[in-house]
This record gives sequence, C-alpha cells and structure tokens, in this order.
Amino acid sequence: MRSLSAYMKAHIQSQPHKYSVRKMIVCRNREAYENWLHELHKQGITPLKQIPSALTICCHMNPDKELHTSSYHPSIRKVETDRQARIHRWSNGWVRPLASAADAYSPTFTSKSMKEVKVKLPQIPWNIHAVEAPKVWKQTKGEGIKIAIIDTGISEHPNLKIAGGINMINRLESYEDDNGHGTHVAGIAAAIGHQRMPFGVAPDIQLYGIKALDNTGTGYVSDIVDAIEWCIHQRIHIINMSLGLDDPSDVLRRSIIRANQKGIIVVASAGNDGPDTLSVDEPAKYPETIAVAAMNAKHEVASFSSRGKEVDVIAPGEHIVSTNHKNGFAIESGTSMAAPHVAGAVALLLSLHGALSPDEVLKLLMNTAEPLKNTNERSQGSGLIQTMKALQAAPQHATVSRRSFSRRLTAAYKLERTRSKRGKPQPIYSRPIFGIALSKNMKYRAKASAKVTSRHRGDKTNVQAKREKVIKKPVRSIKSNTKKKSAHIRKQLASPSPLKKQMNIQSAPKRRWRYSK
Repeated sequence: MRSLSAYMKAHIQSQPHKYSVRKMIVCRNREAYENWLHELHKQGITPLKQIPSALTICCHMNPDKELHTSSYHPSIRKVETDRQARIHRWSNGWVRPLASAADAYSPTFTSKSMKEVKVKLPQIPWNIHAVEAPKVWKQTKGEGIKIAIIDTGISEHPNLKIAGGINMINRLESYEDDNGHGTHVAGIAAAIGHQRMPFGVAPDIQLYGIKALDNTGTGYVSDIVDAIEWCIHQRIHIINMSLGLDDPSDVLRRSIIRANQKGIIVVASAGNDGPDTLSVDEPAKYPETIAVAAMNAKHEVASFSSRGKEVDVIAPGEHIVSTNHKNGFAIESGTSMAAPHVAGAVALLLSLHGALSPDEVLKLLMNTAEPLKNTNERSQGSGLIQTMKALQAAPQHATVSRRSFSRRLTAAYKLERTRSKRGKPQPIYSRPIFGIALSKNMKYRAKASAKVTSRHRGDKTNVQAKREKVIKKPVRSIKSNTKKKSAHIRKQLASPSPLKKQMNIQSAPKRRWRYSK
C-alpha cells in the first residue's frame, strides 16, 4: 500500500478546477485524522472544511480516479461526494415591511398574479390553534428549551428573540438570513407575539439560527453535518431541518445518529414531491428523525406533500403566515412550514417532561395524533399532532426540568418501591436528587469521600480511623474489648453505606426507593 503522501498526490486537488468533485473524507480514528491534516499542510493544501468531532475532511478530488472501497487508503473509512441539499419551500408570497404603528398587522399580500390583497389575521393563526399550542401555554411556553434551526439563517425581527447562532458556510460571517426561508421557519416555531403580531408554537424557547444554506436555499451536506455537530457540542435539545436531499448520505446519517444518542430530537420535513411519488427525502427518511408532512386549513393533506411509509405525523404547511428577513411578514407553503410546528410542540412537551428520550417523544406524538378523515397513513402518518393530548399522556417519571436533567441521558427512569424478602419496607439511605434516589453502587462510590460519625454521643472519632485501628490491633485486643464496644465496631464495619443516617429505633421504618429503567 502506497504512502499517504502518494495517495494525496494522486487524488487530492490543491485548487478546484472545472472537473474536480467536492468530496468528504471520513478518517478511521483520531490519529488518522491528525495525520491527514498534517500531510495536507505539508503539501500546501487547505481543506474546504474540517469537522473534528466527525473525523471528516472536505476536499476537491480528482474525478478520473475511481474511489472504490478496495482502493481506500488504510486511514480512510469512507469517501463520499459532498452532495447538495435544498429547502422544502413550495411557494411563497411577499408582504410589505412592518410599520411602526401598533395596529400595523394588517399585511398586504402580493400574489403571483401581482394583485395586492389586504388580509387581517388574528394574533393566534389557524395553524397554531390546529396543533393545540394555546391550550398548553397556561402551563408552559417552552421555557428552558433550546431549538436550533438549520437553514438559511435567521434575521433580526421585532417578533423574534434570537439567543445566538453561527454561520457554517463561513464562520467569520454572520448567520443573518439572505433568503427568507430560515426566518419564516423560525417565526412558526418561536414568534413571541410582539404588539399584536402572530404567535409561534413555543414563544419562550431559546432560538438558535444556524446558516448552512446559501441565498438560493441550497447547501452542502458537509455544512449540515458541521451544524449538527455544533448542536451536539452546545447541548441543543431540538434540531429543525426543513430541507432534504434525494441521494443517500452515510455521513449525514451517522451525524444524526450521534445526535439521537445524545438525546437530541431531530425534526425534518418530508419533502414536496407529492402526490404521486411515494418517496420521502433524506434526512426525514431516517428512523432517528421525526418526518413531518403538510396539510392545509381544511385539514386535508397538501397536494405537494410527499407520501411514504416513513411519514410519522402531519402539521399545517400551506399558506402559513410568519416572519420574513425584511423586517416584515410572508406567506409560504411547503413541508418546510410543517416541521417547525412539530419542533415547537416538542419544546412544549420537553419543558414539562424533560426526561423523555427521542423515542418516547415520537411515540407520544404518534399515539396522541388525530388522524385526518379519508386519508391513508402514507400521506399523514399517525395524523395531526395534538400537543395537549401528548402532554397529558406523558408518563409521570419524565416530569424533570430540562434545565436540571442532562439531555445526555437517553433513558428515562422512574421510582419504584422495593421491599425486603419479609415484605417490610427498607430504610432509605439517601435523599432523592431531582426525584431519583441514589443507587447502591453510587452510594458505595461515595464511601471514600464520606465521613461518618460514631453513634455514641461522647465518641466523635471518624469511623474510618476506628476501622484502621481495629485492623492493626491483634485478635486478642479485639476479644479483650467490652461486648458493647465490640458489637458497635462490628456493626460499623458491616454498615451498608457511609451515607447512612441516624435512625430513631422507636420511630417507624422509612421507605426505600430505587430507580429502574
């Protein structure tokens, strides 16, 4: 096998040319990744993109060389073409910029026929009512939940509260939206209803804009993968991806699997290839995502919405009014508009039930969805999401605040009462933390740092020192001790936990709890 340097000279292009192909090179391990970067630097080649957490390097490669698996260098796990993804917008209309008056929310829409039509909409549009979001707002509006919109970016708007963001195409530039699609999607999920403007599904979430698509609404898979890895590092709770690609991508799939394993819920739009084509775009096709189809105000499946067995649920996606990148509002259609409804509903759910795993969230949404009439499952999945019903059906063990419960735990726990062989409750040795009692193994791990005092009021010597003292003494010295003291020492040595507290013999025994999966 030839050296890495010779392999690069045969396949890697230092400068792009007419026939070069943009490729993603996935290394086998961290050492191989560092060797690649070092060798590229020696040859004066600057990679198009580096994704350290995914061990991926993006470069221009020679199209004449066939890169079959048998011809890979030992340091390479996979070479994949860096394909382009696109937004799932079906149609859009322009709305005049926002005025300063409080009653300015009477937008004038310009249709494709260039005829202006004045439309006055309520502060809570039909699509927000359809997913039962207002019914949940008395309990929560999504406080403490982070949603990242991987799209064309997000522009500042008086009806949006943006917590942060990043530009994956060029990290030195702003994540401001230069297309309008990302800002529109963000408004559906998180519009705050400022001065009688329309509300989004979850107004109080922490909104993050990630620009991975350009002003034409297209972008490379490598930028999307980089965005997902950023979300994992920033501990984002929900990712909305109103985009798709036709060809499969193993690198994108692996990145979404990593996010899913970290407890991140990924919501993706199904695509706009309906009604005849039974195909769902990637990444909505992946089982680790929630695939969302689109419906109209008549509760009918939109004609453009993709059909397929991979569709999980359906949400409003036709003629949706939301914020745009020109400080105004726009009306747009597409499954792109349906996905943020589900992302906002998941935020409301996680705000009150933070211990839910991605699989549990999907099951709740599907089990409580309302099927549309005269519509098959390939078009709507389980049906229209019902946020209030999903909230009521959520298990009690998941009622942990997402701000105090790590999203890195993918399994949810519930408290169960345990009894001894005789059927009597056992005493508890530690207090529950966030509703979860310490397990026996966790208690023993804390033995080294815990200091347990003696039960005798006059003797305040550390028990650990007593244990060492007893071990050093010969056997006769232990036998010469009084029966009461010897029994006490034996009792201390046989103590099941250093965190055990004093118990009143006359008081009733306490109950012991443990958690189980």
